[in-house]
Amino acid sequence: MFHNRIELPALLLVTCCMIAAPASAAVYEAPGIAIEVSDEAPLGIVALRASADGPAFYTNPETVETTWELLMVDAAGNAFTVDPVTCALGGQVSQADGKMTMLWDAAEVPGGTVRVTCTFEPAPAKISRRGAPVVLGNIEVANESDCQLRAVQFPRLTLVPGPSAAEEATLIFPRAYGRSWRNPFDAPRGYLVGTLEPAGLHGDMEMQFGTLYDDAGNGLYWSHYDGEGYHKRTVYDNINRGEIEFKLEYLPENCLTPGQDFASPYPIALATYSGDWWDAARMYREWALQQKWCQAGPIRDRADASEWVKDADIWVRGDARRYTAELAEAYTNELQDALGAETIGVQFYGWYQVDGEANWMAPLGWPMVEGYPEMIARAKERGVHHTPYVNSLQVDFNSMGIPESARSAIAIGVDGSPLRWTDEGEAYVMCAATETWKDILVQASEQLVTQGNVSGIYLDQLGGHCGRPCYSPDHGHPVGGGHYATDGLRAICAAILEGTRQHFPEAALSGEVQHEMLLDVTDHRLCHYNYWPGWVNLWPAVYGDFNVDYGRTISLAQIPLPDGTERDPIEFFGPTGNTFVAGMAFGRIWPTGNALNMIDSPGNEAKRAYLQECVDLRQAARDYIEFGYLQRPVQMVTPIADVPILDPKGRPSSMKAVLDSAWINSEGSLAFVFTNISEEERQFQWSADLTRYEIAPAEVYRIRRIMPDGSRQSAAEIEVPRIQRTETLAPHAIVVYEVTVGAY
Repeated sequence: MFHNRIELPALLLVTCCMIAAPASAAVYEAPGIAIEVSDEAPLGIVALRASADGPAFYTNPETVETTWELLMVDAAGNAFTVDPVTCALGGQVSQADGKMTMLWDAAEVPGGTVRVTCTFEPAPAKISRRGAPVVLGNIEVANESDCQLRAVQFPRLTLVPGPSAAEEATLIFPRAYGRSWRNPFDAPRGYLVGTLEPAGLHGDMEMQFGTLYDDAGNGLYWSHYDGEGYHKRTVYDNINRGEIEFKLEYLPENCLTPGQDFASPYPIALATYSGDWWDAARMYREWALQQKWCQAGPIRDRADASEWVKDADIWVRGDARRYTAELAEAYTNELQDALGAETIGVQFYGWYQVDGEANWMAPLGWPMVEGYPEMIARAKERGVHHTPYVNSLQVDFNSMGIPESARSAIAIGVDGSPLRWTDEGEAYVMCAATETWKDILVQASEQLVTQGNVSGIYLDQLGGHCGRPCYSPDHGHPVGGGHYATDGLRAICAAILEGTRQHFPEAALSGEVQHEMLLDVTDHRLCHYNYWPGWVNLWPAVYGDFNVDYGRTISLAQIPLPDGTERDPIEFFGPTGNTFVAGMAFGRIWPTGNALNMIDSPGNEAKRAYLQECVDLRQAARDYIEFGYLQRPVQMVTPIADVPILDPKGRPSSMKAVLDSAWINSEGSLAFVFTNISEEERQFQWSADLTRYEIAPAEVYRIRRIMPDGSRQSAAEIEVPRIQRTETLAPHAIVVYEVTVGAY
């Protein structure tokens, strides 16, 4: 239950009231949203609106929404669901002190009844962005039966087009850096949209919010305001064309115990707003920065964050399966010298030998592939730092050096069987909450630092798909749901950092798009991809100043494609340019023994020049694009053409020929970033209303161009808070403008 008492000002108490509506409906109107509900069976939400007399936001006012659904199992092991629409449940709706309470009649289930209560009330001002209030919802289930309560879905809505046409709607979800889907009501079902689940089950979300908005700026915002990391799901299921089944799902603790009641341990948040994805991200940031994972402060000023990570603008993908120590050393040395990079990070795979061959999983074995410990020590003296791959939760007892004693830490599935990540071999998922598993990971990490000479650990499986629920009664945690997996992962990360830093004070810890709740116990993140269809810079709009990211793949390949055709330059310039405007360090660059793929080889002049300028400008504008956080995109007055590209899965896609982003630094100055990733000159006009950015009002705004050497060139001074400029960018050109406030 969300227990914090909410003190509402008198005016708010007046505006949060039940308003009479036509026929069998009533409206609860609170700042941020109006919720229309039925007042006869079936009791439930009818529509969400920005105001009582406004249009419905993505809900059909002619139907009653499911509102909630219970997933239950009876004493005979039969699964079934309960919801108020199917059961035609009536009930009562009341309002007091600004809170709406919906109490349903009891529903009969095998062996008894269940009765549900839902409440909505305004969120405290301290977690709401000014001008964007939020309503918090909670649910309680009185389970007076002999059935198990396996999951609780609330709210449970069917999202439909409206107020605008489906073609004008965009769904945003926080997968990796951020993803979007235009007209999600008719999107392909599956990986891109389909069913998405955040941390705890089969997750694909690294933050706990989402939004749906249209071109007119009609936005609906939702979130789990969970500061502890409970198991949960967010589901967008578009199996029925033209609509999305939307479910926020709780997984109760001890959910295999019959007759368990349930009270939501944290609230869900709902709001309507005017704007787009950035406005939704800014609403979430207001809440997120007050959570425990942000209390260490911005990454730039954190003394406990490794300095070499902050300085590394280049990342290499090392792999002892593919390259000898001699080849890897020569390549990174050449790359470092060619770009003048003082610090390079190496994400290091395949370091463990099994029967004389390197094994990519390799979290716990030893020894390291011959020649690598010595090479890594030499590289560290040059500012090249290795972070070997260690898997945080997936193991193979047949090939990874896992001691038999670790079997006690295997996660248990709901059927009582050990949880596997593949049906082959001895491949299992470990329970993050067990001390046994934590101690093994810490021991392995310390050995890598002391004997392998590495500068940190890359701990895989820390993304939104980590920490699956464990149903073991012997691990000392609640069976099924709970926040023990998040607690366990936080404890694992903190222990690894503490242990490794006893041997190397600058030891770092990273993962692949690890979820937000690990921000303060890790240093940096590998981004899932450098580019993906529907890419949105959602993560840096919330946490840009709280962590450091690096990209997944930058290709320098000149080898023709299998059909003999030359590689399209966009394969390099697209992902590299997007990495730059997204604020990430450049990576991962793959070493190779093929001279054609070296950065300084003939034919790579344009790639080298572009990468060099990107690195130099990232260093010159580091306070913005590394240590600042993202502002809203500029308005492109001139439409930007699309450039065809194959996505990371080899499917036809496209990117904008000119990529852009806007950033604010800790001193309140802005930076606007543009790059032309195409092979043609691009001329365009853009504008920025500075009153919509988080820069202070001023008598004069000074616009200067940041140059690769760190100098500034004056571009303009304006007395009105609006920038409007025409740019002409040559192929592969980059422009970064700084905007500061001044006075006469």
